Amino acid sequence: MKMLTQVLYSKSFYESLVSAIDDCERRNASHESIEQFVAEFNSTINGLRDAFNSVEVVPNAFEKLSDTYHLCEPIRKISVNSQFTILYRYDSDQDLVQIGPFVDKDQIHLQIGQVEE
Repeated sequence: MKMLTQVLYSKSFYESLVSAIDDCERRNASHESIEQFVAEFNSTINGLRDAFNSVEVVPNAFEKLSDTYHLCEPIRKISVNSQFTILYRYDSDQDLVQIGPFVDKDQIHLQIGQVEE
């Protein structure tokens, strides 16, 4: 029987989330819109975890960025919404998804270095 995949949130994920929430507050976004914003991330991450727990999904099915950006460690991405992408790694030995920062899709090439902590 397959163990359930664990999810580990990196410091860079929390930092990017806090920064985005602060930005929303500076723009006077409503409390409800901020909650919806955070809910989109929760939904995406829960879906990612559920996909890894599914027998139908292969962990390598999501877009790999390591080759494109010449990174040492395998890094993949999954879209949250039309603006943001979450960067993550999958450790098959530990059956662990490591959630990295989320980045603006239009600036991913500038922000990809954040994952190489």
